[in-house]
Amino acid sequence: MNLKKWQTLQFCSLGLLPVEYAKDFYRFLRYGKGSLFAPLERRLYFDIILTAHTVEKGLSLAKPRPFFGKQNIRLLNQMLLAYKVQHADFAVNMSCHAIAEYLHFHEENHLTDSWLEEVQKYLHDWSDKFKGLDPGFGKVRDVSRVFENIDQRNYGYAEFLQSRFSCRNYDQRPVPIDIIEEVVKTAQQAPSQCNRQSPKVHLYQNQAQIREILNIQGGARGFDDRTPNLFIVTSEITAWSASSSRNQDYVDGSLFAMALLYSLHAKGIAACPLNMACTNSKEKRVSVLAQISSSERIMLMISFGFPESSAITAAPSPRKHLNKTLITH
Repeated sequence: MNLKKWQTLQFCSLGLLPVEYAKDFYRFLRYGKGSLFAPLERRLYFDIILTAHTVEKGLSLAKPRPFFGKQNIRLLNQMLLAYKVQHADFAVNMSCHAIAEYLHFHEENHLTDSWLEEVQKYLHDWSDKFKGLDPGFGKVRDVSRVFENIDQRNYGYAEFLQSRFSCRNYDQRPVPIDIIEEVVKTAQQAPSQCNRQSPKVHLYQNQAQIREILNIQGGARGFDDRTPNLFIVTSEITAWSASSSRNQDYVDGSLFAMALLYSLHAKGIAACPLNMACTNSKEKRVSVLAQISSSERIMLMISFGFPESSAITAAPSPRKHLNKTLITH
């Protein structure tokens, strides 16, 4: 095949993109969480988990704001009262224990308000409706010794992988560039389809710029002003051709991002991945502000830094039972 024929075939394959995107749209319309065609219990299950996790995240901050999350907790109550536990009890367990921790936080800090009586009633109603709660759910984790154990090589490989957590409490030092280069070099060993190596990682250490970027991203409220270092992971669109590989930039970018998180973890650097589930216009705003080429698709952001010297806590982020993830055939 000569170069001209190769270019022609590449261009012609673009013609299939509308068909494939139409099929993608149909599947999302049929099964997506926002679709009225998808089963209600399944949609409630995922939204209950998402809403309960906002409570967990709030409690894991260095200084949780008293009485935070009223709107989300009221919504959580409505969803749980409409939910049938026979579908899956994981979401219920997670919610009940997140709210129990929420009440415990306020009690421990001697904070009182009529709002807490409302929350207590929610928990009572849920406990009456749903029986057999797992007491292991919902505890904010003390992860202060994780990096000490990594430094002392007290973890085997599986334990190291299981020890990773999302941290939102950093001291304010920028991570030295030589350490960052080591981290990224290690992450470059992530698998890449046909060794394309389409991912890139953009580094930001100016706190004013970071805060402006995170204000657009919108998911780092509560610690956006205390994030001393930020990665934006992208993937080069030009590495992929047309219809059959239309989503592969996300695959390569995500594999690289996971390797990046573990590489930071191995260096004793705390990190938190931040999603870029947003519209094209919002992504464009981030790209302009962050000086990222339009030929790169933004996968996600990663806030990171050396952990605070004080006790480090993390959201519980419990994992569902293995038989709900591993499907044997």
